Amino acid sequence: PREVALCKLGASDRDGDGLCDAAEQRYRTLADDADTDGDAISDRIEIYGEALPDGSAFSPEAYGASPGHRDIFVYVNWTDRWPAKQAALDMVVAAFQRAPGKNPDGTTGIQLHFNLGGEITYADDLPYTEEGLTPLRNQHLPWKVSFPLHYLIFSDHLQERDASGVSPSIPGLNFVVTPKLVENLTLLGEAGTIMHELGHNLGLKHGGNDDENFKPNYMSVMNYLYQFDGLQQSDGDAAPRVLDFTRFATAAVDERRLDAVVGFATHG
Repeated sequence: PREVALCKLGASDRDGDGLCDAAEQRYRTLADDADTDGDAISDRIEIYGEALPDGSAFSPEAYGASPGHRDIFVYVNWTDRWPAKQAALDMVVAAFQRAPGKNPDGTTGIQLHFNLGGEITYADDLPYTEEGLTPLRNQHLPWKVSFPLHYLIFSDHLQERDASGVSPSIPGLNFVVTPKLVENLTLLGEAGTIMHELGHNLGLKHGGNDDENFKPNYMSVMNYLYQFDGLQQSDGDAAPRVLDFTRFATAAVDERRLDAVVGFATHG
């Protein structure tokens, strides 16, 4: 168990996060930043948890979260038409674990926590707007926390729309995944769809910072070219394809003058 650092009455708390400066030093968090790792979950909540309006509490630390390592939480429900596949969720977790960029604790990667809430009863095709999803979120999400907690529902069809999934707001907190609407979808493709829609929730568009889709030189699961089949690794066709967001900018491309030997040059 974590050692609890006690604060004296009136002790200095420069960042106003509820942890006095002396406690921040003990916990190795920043005294001038309420969110040391920049994951939108305050240091105090990641260490002590959060009291909820219904009298219960939520502890990110109980799920392995840390103020020194970036964390993302997603609560998952599904209808009886399409249950969540643990193997697909695990592939997305592994992709986030491979994310570059150092955390304050010296490691790389992002801890993605899928919390499985189980099957819900919903007889109709699933809504895909904020107006339709918010009542489902309020009904089935047990934790009314103050930090960004994403809500995902799996089903087989959407109301009046054919799509593999939808994130109604960019950025946002709610998203749906409907894998059945894609013919012959593989497990990699289902995982890619989960990661694609979560990417929208995190603020990414089909072209990265813009909505232009199918850019051959935008190598990201956000691009429809790579959402279902993943990205080919540099060591050839024999290597398994991977799920990833883009890690570098490529130079401008003239599709009339492509060179398979040169490939896509990095920008700069």
